[in-house]
Amino acid sequence: MDHIEEYFCKATYKDTKGNSVPFEKGRVLDFLKTNRNCTKGMLMRWAYSEGSQSRSQTLLENIKEHYLSNLTEVEYLTLKAFSKQYDDFLEYLFPKLKQQKEYIKQVLLIRLESGSNLKGMNLRTLDGCSLSWDIIPTGTITKGYWNPISNKSLAVKIHVPVDSEETIDNVKSEYVRGLFTNIVHSIDAAVMRIIIYRMHKRTAYTVNQLHDCVLTHPNYVSSLYQVIEEIYTDGTLDHLADKVFFTPMQDNLNDDSKNKIKPIRNEFYKNADAFKITKGSFIAQNAYVPERSFNSHELYTLMSNLDKFE
Repeated sequence: MDHIEEYFCKATYKDTKGNSVPFEKGRVLDFLKTNRNCTKGMLMRWAYSEGSQSRSQTLLENIKEHYLSNLTEVEYLTLKAFSKQYDDFLEYLFPKLKQQKEYIKQVLLIRLESGSNLKGMNLRTLDGCSLSWDIIPTGTITKGYWNPISNKSLAVKIHVPVDSEETIDNVKSEYVRGLFTNIVHSIDAAVMRIIIYRMHKRTAYTVNQLHDCVLTHPNYVSSLYQVIEEIYTDGTLDHLADKVFFTPMQDNLNDDSKNKIKPIRNEFYKNADAFKITKGSFIAQNAYVPERSFNSHELYTLMSNLDKFE
């Protein structure tokens, strides 16, 4: 029995009468166990600090599309409860995960509140690029203008810098909510840049990419998977938290702030799982799978036009 099935066997939800009802273990469980895009999407929405309502709506749309039918009441209530309990489910899979997220938030707040002035953000990508920007509190004003084409007076909202403690606090909250999104996207982008760089260095072939998807000539697929395997197993991802977060977040901070961050970082690494991704445990083909299969006509058409992508 895998972890998600173990959780479903223990979890319950409240029905309309307030009774505890076991999770439905049929189509909902099968879907969550087998649909990779769904599980990935749920985890990403957790990282983006989206609420249970957004997760539930996404799950509902995906599962209805998968089964091409509406859910029963029990299936719907199970799915809704699972979305609401998703944080607990992740904690069941990865003990102390909530605390790890809290440690990262604490470090961010130390940087934002360091000294008498609001500090700028500072992260670093996996491939060594520096990401830094000033935090400027803004407010919204409305400006009117005349549109000579429509012959109407219209209004537009403009964001302008303001000097307000209340606005500064709001900005801090926005950066805390958006921190994990920025970290995840920076890692995704860096991994893709490393793939493109190593592929070109090794084969002189340029991989076409969009976000975390790649378009590769069939002749280079084996080289692509070899590069991906190396990135995940050769130490490139070791000490990831230090590389992209803990070290750059201490840039330009005073000693007092650095001393506050040090014990938080140490506790973070004490809680971290001591595992190593190896060539024997990592299968690149499972991490980067074809978007979909092609029929013979589509494949012939694609192959006939591949020279356009060289």
